[in-house]
Amino acid sequence: MKARCLTTTFVGVVVFGLSTVCARADVNDKVKAMTSPKDSKEFAMKAAEGGTLEVKLAQLAQQKASSPEVKQLAQKLEQDHTQANNKLTAIAKQKNIDLPSDLKGECEETYQAFQKLEGKDFDDAYTLHMITDHIHDIAMFQKEARNGTDQDIKQFASETLPTLREHASHVNTVARAIGIPTDALASGMNREEGARPAGSRIPGSSSSGTNDTATPRNGTTPERR
Repeated sequence: MKARCLTTTFVGVVVFGLSTVCARADVNDKVKAMTSPKDSKEFAMKAAEGGTLEVKLAQLAQQKASSPEVKQLAQKLEQDHTQANNKLTAIAKQKNIDLPSDLKGECEETYQAFQKLEGKDFDDAYTLHMITDHIHDIAMFQKEARNGTDQDIKQFASETLPTLREHASHVNTVARAIGIPTDALASGMNREEGARPAGSRIPGSSSSGTNDTATPRNGTTPERR
């Protein structure tokens, strides 16, 4: 516990040089986590780490969530990600790739944070995390399915993508059920690049004589100046 306090909050008198080194290490870890895998082996490592966190959080959600919709979602995610993890582990074993099986670093911190949440706070945080996590996963798996350097791992990514997309849809449904407004996000994602989400104001665009307080909801986009 003391070591964790020193590395994360630098409580007390800590040598400035040491704190700077630790801070840089934290930033480097985050950069590594946000960087796309450079090849199929690195993809497998990241996918295994993310899949392990998915399963453990899903198990936790089935214990701590107050919403039946969140519990049902968590049960489905645990089942599907366990199957995917087992399949990836079998492929990696054939290729002598040693995949991570325990949570470390940021993944471990995320899990520990969720352990401290209860009730509605847990429901909201878990659902929001699943939204962002599956957006990230879909992007990563899609890239591997297109550009993977190992045929078997590339095929695994391609075969897993439909399940991840199904999860994303399920998460979005649960979010609406528990009162998280995802309509604005969905509207923005469905529009052309550069278009504003529904409800956004477009300064100075009333010259055409139309109502400029909101972007139309019929899929059209405002004229660019």
